[in-house]
Amino acid sequence: MFSRRCQVSLAALSVALALVAGCRRSNGSVEKGDEYFQKKDYRAAALEYRAVLAKDGRNGSVRQKLARSYRELGATEQAWGEFVRAADLLPDNADAQLDAAEALLVTGQFKDAQDRAQRTLARDPKNVRAHTIRGLAAAGLKDTDSAVNDIQKALELDPSRAATYANLGALLQLAPGRSEEAEAALKQAVLLAPNAPAPRLALANFYWLSNRPAQVESTLTDGLAANPDDPAINRSLAVLYLVTGRSADAEKPLKVYADKGGPEGKLALADYYIDRKRPDDALPILTAVSAVKEAHAAAQARLAGIDYLQNRRTEAYAKVDALLKEDPKNVQVHVLKARWLLLENRNDDALAAAKAAVAADPKSANAQFQLGLVQKARNQPAEAMAAFSEVLNLNPHAVPAQLELARINTAMGKGTTAVQLSSTLVNADPKNLDARLALVQALRLQGDTARAGRELVPLLQAAPKSDAVQTEAGEVALARRDLDAAAKYFEAALAIDPDSYDAIAGRINVLLAQKNVAEAVKRVEARIAKHPKDPATLALAGRTYAIAGDLAKSEALLQQALAADPGYMPGYYYLAQIYVRQKRLPEARQRYEEMLKQRPDNVAAHTMVAMLLQAENKPAEAKARYEKILQLDPRAVMAANNLAYMHAEDGTELDKALQLAQTALSVAPNEPDVNDTLGWLYYKKNMAALAVAPLKKSVDRVPTNATYRYHLGLVYAKTGEPQKAREMLTQSLKLEPNSPSAADAQRVLDTLNGGTK
Repeated sequence: MFSRRCQVSLAALSVALALVAGCRRSNGSVEKGDEYFQKKDYRAAALEYRAVLAKDGRNGSVRQKLARSYRELGATEQAWGEFVRAADLLPDNADAQLDAAEALLVTGQFKDAQDRAQRTLARDPKNVRAHTIRGLAAAGLKDTDSAVNDIQKALELDPSRAATYANLGALLQLAPGRSEEAEAALKQAVLLAPNAPAPRLALANFYWLSNRPAQVESTLTDGLAANPDDPAINRSLAVLYLVTGRSADAEKPLKVYADKGGPEGKLALADYYIDRKRPDDALPILTAVSAVKEAHAAAQARLAGIDYLQNRRTEAYAKVDALLKEDPKNVQVHVLKARWLLLENRNDDALAAAKAAVAADPKSANAQFQLGLVQKARNQPAEAMAAFSEVLNLNPHAVPAQLELARINTAMGKGTTAVQLSSTLVNADPKNLDARLALVQALRLQGDTARAGRELVPLLQAAPKSDAVQTEAGEVALARRDLDAAAKYFEAALAIDPDSYDAIAGRINVLLAQKNVAEAVKRVEARIAKHPKDPATLALAGRTYAIAGDLAKSEALLQQALAADPGYMPGYYYLAQIYVRQKRLPEARQRYEEMLKQRPDNVAAHTMVAMLLQAENKPAEAKARYEKILQLDPRAVMAANNLAYMHAEDGTELDKALQLAQTALSVAPNEPDVNDTLGWLYYKKNMAALAVAPLKKSVDRVPTNATYRYHLGLVYAKTGEPQKAREMLTQSLKLEPNSPSAADAQRVLDTLNGGTK
């Protein structure tokens, strides 16, 4: 969007060039300059003052007048520089010092501003303006108490200044527990200047930060009654209407803002029409604004956007290419082009455009964010995370970048990090539905379906018509094995968006879990008919046919999926599972290794390789791979648990194994395998009393698991509870009479029985 900051900068440049080139010459006269200034012909006044200074550059009073002329012209940077030079030439002139101090405040040089105000107060302790400036400088230096004290002192000296009350109110907002004082100060500012826009805007902002939208509206509408054409009040009222879902009401104040707010206002109204899908209303506004030099690029970019949305892509690209030819470093136009290319799945071209945006301005958060989106689409999570992390370096409060990082960590299997990121976002803004959805997804990945279910309740209430929310509710229900609820949620999602891949995939998974294979095949075939080259659909079909028992067709479909997109990870997963079922373990492992060549930081793929190595009876290689996983993610629960169990089984590095098991437990405290591993390690370390609780938890969660009962039986035997030991070992043998541990279970059981005869 075209910004006032940009407008000021361009205005300053045009003023400077005009004054250097000059369409008229002057010999320089302070009197003529003053006369022009009174007539508000600030450009002519500046020319006179500059001519005087060309002869006498150390004339501080003339420099002060030149600075004021620049300020009125909007040449902000030149104005502040001249104010400081004038003050240096007039060390005893209080107004000059305070003009310079205000200039330093605006440019963020708070300490220098504070020092100049302090020197003025040393000579004139009752100078109201100096107290105000010193207070504002203290606020800039994060010294809120000193800031409030100075502003209060200014009010004691002159209680009639509305602006001082407004400053005090703004400062008190920063002080914990002083919101009532802040509101009172801002209300007093409004009373002292009932027709001035600034105090009302300050009070409305206070109400906005206090989450009191009704008071925001009443304050702004009262201000509008006194100043119906004020652009700032109309803009603020329009924003309020848009944010609170009353977009139709926003049109009227936006029209006033467009009429009175210059190019920025006109662009805001055009954006409103574009967002409301009224491009025909936006076109004449943008065409007119395009003729204004400083707004030309912003207007043309929007016109290109309308072309693109109306499927006139050739015209759209022609406009953006013309803009880039005029200004190759226009970051926003590069970003716009990258966004379009990404929508068209032209990922390599999108990458080039995004990189051009970053090259034009590496400090542009918008450019870095677009680069992250492109890298994410290219299945380059490390590069995407680097770009999103750079966004947060530039703007720590960039919520979209935080959300993307949470989503990528979820996709990479890093559940703990994903939960931490999304929880932070939800705590900061509980109304952010995207953050809540990301949190639920991360919790489900981590296995905490109980908390995921709790987090879903407000989400479903707030967004019942969201197919993404209904789909996630289905996934959580499916994870909890509540198949009827899962089916209901997936069907609700498909009613909202019949083409949703995630919803149809979830529904098919429910059908497969219900052993309704025929209906699952029917649904997946219908999906293939609509999306015959979509790798996700082909992989879903491959998995469905594998479960149906048609492994040949499954393998063919999965090969098609990988041919369509060699980087599509689920295709590798499902194909490898077929090889496992067919006892083609080395081939399955090779598939995962191929995945890792493309994504070497994929924790899930590394985990599968390690598990396959275990299945192939290659413990040393499996351990090495688990170690590598834990380097990538120290809290990877599967790697920590499995490595700990392997050490427990072979009796090596038991202290390290216990730490790993405890790490796994901290991530997944209710997971039966994790509790079993921890209990088994306690037993191996001769700490049988500590083993009872986690092993009992495993048995209670999965009473049909023979290994859990075998472990708990051995522990009971060691803790002197023979009856419980016999019960556990007997049940273990009934569940799996031919298990690897059956012989040892029988041996211990015989010993226990013999001991009781």
